[in-house]
Amino acid sequence: MAKAGAVFRIERRAGDIWRTGFAGCDLSCAGSRDEASERTLAEAFAKGGWQKVTRLYRDQEIAEERCWVRGAGWSLAYS
Repeated sequence: MAKAGAVFRIERRAGDIWRTGFAGCDLSCAGSRDEASERTLAEAFAKGGWQKVTRLYRDQEIAEERCWVRGAGWSLAYS
């Protein structure tokens, strides 16, 4: 999955609430991320669980059991 390029649809809701969900694969995304994010996302895809992601948080303050992956200033989480 990480090499194919996953696409998450992200939708802003009221305030600072961001809903997301897996939308498919896109080979054109390959190489469009920075090196650190690339490694972080590859590790997250290797462990699985991307199908359950429902939220983007623009911070890293999400409880470990809810978080799928953390990046620089953002987190993708289960709810």
